[in-house]
Amino acid sequence: MLAVFIASTLASPQTLPTDVCSPHGFQPGYFPADANLEGAGLFTAFLRAMQEPSLLELAKKPHTVSYRFTWFYPFAMPVAVRLNVRADGTAQLFTKVFSNKAKVVDSKALVFDPCTALNINEIGEVPAVEAAKFTELIKKTAFWSLSMVEPHPDVLDGDLWAIEGVRDGVYHVVIRRIPQPSGYTEIGRYLAKTLAKLDDSVIVIPEFRH
Repeated sequence: MLAVFIASTLASPQTLPTDVCSPHGFQPGYFPADANLEGAGLFTAFLRAMQEPSLLELAKKPHTVSYRFTWFYPFAMPVAVRLNVRADGTAQLFTKVFSNKAKVVDSKALVFDPCTALNINEIGEVPAVEAAKFTELIKKTAFWSLSMVEPHPDVLDGDLWAIEGVRDGVYHVVIRRIPQPSGYTEIGRYLAKTLAKLDDSVIVIPEFRH
């Protein structure tokens, strides 16, 4: 399925100057190297192309509070929505949706040209009351206690989720394949639907009925 997706990105690629956008210098790790997480390499390729920071690296800054929902499905464009919570309770929201015209510069290593990587690249402000609702959802879901991985159906083409969090110098990631509606999916839904307001043409997330 990934080969099909890569082939589609090579059709009619945009031509933009790569010296402006291509990453230089230190390339951080995005996930714990010893965790053997499903999809870690795939998520890393897209996050780097989207020029998203490594939350694993940001955990070295003890006052950072940040959460990111990254979503991949073989027949859709990957999505990344990141919420950075400030000390005053307000937050900044970063919304990025990968482009089907993204140029592959190294298909073997799955490296994309950042200049052509995005269909949507937005930064918005989130008031404290909305950020607090998200924080309450994190608590209610017990996100920080969820296992990083769990058994899933033996399929190759289902959607793959990664929800990361950083607080008090601690990093945590929870990866799920084809997650059923739950408190976990409500975290992604709140970021992608309530805050980023991405419509169903970009990503569909069924609402969890308690």
